[in-house]
Amino acid sequence: MDQDPGDQRRASLRASDADRERFVEALSQHHADGRLTTEELAERTDRGYAARTLGDLDALATGLPALQPPAWAPAWDPSADDVPRRMRPPGPGGPRPRPTCSARSSGTACSASC
Repeated sequence: MDQDPGDQRRASLRASDADRERFVEALSQHHADGRLTTEELAERTDRGYAARTLGDLDALATGLPALQPPAWAPAWDPSADDVPRRMRPPGPGGPRPRPTCSARSSGTACSASC
């Protein structure tokens, strides 16, 4: 079966240093997960750093599943109920603007605690 032209174009693009670094990091994760032996990791790492195109990197990933991004949760949720109102972002549940007091601008006494 013929490859998609978009896939062929991607495979012919030159790999950047950052592409190679990300690829080697992924190989290290596959090794840590037990999918690659130490020897396979060393061989694929050497070939990964020598890769010229994205297709070269793709060929080295044959037989390995795509890595799932790590589950990420923010360490601090500014909208959480236990966060003081003044520290919440503006919007629903966030701080409300202070009411302006007409007495303050006119210099008269105000019964409200503004």
